[in-house]
Amino acid sequence: MELAEFYEIEGLRRQAIISGNSELADQYSYELYQKTCHLPHLVFLNSFAMPEVLQTHISQSLINDIALIHPDETHQEVDQAENFYRSYVERLLNVDLSKVEILRAAGNFKHAEGRAVTCRATDHLVILPPRGEEYVSPDLLIHELGHTAEYTLRRASNDIEMLRSHLLFSEAIAHFCQYKYMVEFGTRTERLHALASVTKNHMLLRALRAHRELRDQPANFQVSRIIDHEYLDVYRAAYTKDRIEWLLEDYEGRSFIELYFTEAEPRMGAVLALQVMHNGAAIRELCLMKTNQPVREMLDNLNLKTEELMDFTQADALFRKFVEGTI
Repeated sequence: MELAEFYEIEGLRRQAIISGNSELADQYSYELYQKTCHLPHLVFLNSFAMPEVLQTHISQSLINDIALIHPDETHQEVDQAENFYRSYVERLLNVDLSKVEILRAAGNFKHAEGRAVTCRATDHLVILPPRGEEYVSPDLLIHELGHTAEYTLRRASNDIEMLRSHLLFSEAIAHFCQYKYMVEFGTRTERLHALASVTKNHMLLRALRAHRELRDQPANFQVSRIIDHEYLDVYRAAYTKDRIEWLLEDYEGRSFIELYFTEAEPRMGAVLALQVMHNGAAIRELCLMKTNQPVREMLDNLNLKTEELMDFTQADALFRKFVEGTI
C-alpha cells in the first residue's frame, strides 16, 4: 500500500465527518484498518506492557476522594478562543497545528469527551459535541489536541512506517498535554475530577483480573460474573453496586483481548505522562519513534530510566502529586 493511497482514503473520511455522515466515515475507518493491520512494520511484536500495567496501584483513599466529586463542581466550559488551546499545545511540543480543524460535529457523532481523527500529514480533526449538547472542558480539548500534535510530528517524515501510534505512548503524550495544562490552570477539584477516567480504567483492569480467576471463565466480559469479586472491593467501598455496573456496562460482551489492548493498557499512559512531566523533550521524541519494537526498548532508546517509568505500582503517589499540583 502506498502512503498516497492511505492519505486519499483519510481525506474521504474527513469529508464524511464534516458532512455529518458517521456511517460512511466508519466505513472508511474500517478500510484504513484493513489496509494497514497486516503490514509487518506496523505489528507490535512484544510491545505491550501487560505485567507492569496489571500492577497499577490506586489507593482506597484516592478512589474515595474522586468518587465524592460531583460533576457540577467541575463544570468548566471551554472559555477561551479555541486557538488559545491550540497555541498552548503548539508551544508545549514545538509543533504547528494551524491546519488542525476543531469541529463541532453534526448530531450523529456522539463523542462527549471529544475525539481526534487523523487526516494526511497535517489536516487532522478534533471532533467535539454540538454546542449545548455536552460541555467540553478545556483540559479534554487539550488532550485531543495532544493527539493531533503526535499525528503531525509522526507524519512529517512521510514514512509509511510511522503511520501507526503505539496506543500506550499515544495516551501518554495526550495526557502529558492535559495534565500540564491542569497543573498550570486547573483547581484541585478539577484535577481530582480529571482522574475519574483513570479510576474507571483501573476498575476495568481489576475486573479483567477477576475474570482470569473464574473457574469457568466466560468467552467475553460479563459484569454479572465479577461484580462481587474481591478485586472490586475498593470500588464497592466507594460506589454503589448499581454505579459500578453502570461504569462497566460499556465493556459488556466484548473480548478480553480487545478490552485490554484497546482500553485498559493504553489509558494507563496517564501514569507514564506523570513520570515525565518535566521532560517535554522525551514526550516529543515518543511522537517520532517507530513502534514495532518492545516498549522497554523504545524507552531505553530515549535514555530514560526505564525501570522507574514502568513501575506502575507508583501510580497512586504520582496521581496524589498531580491532584495537589506538586508534580
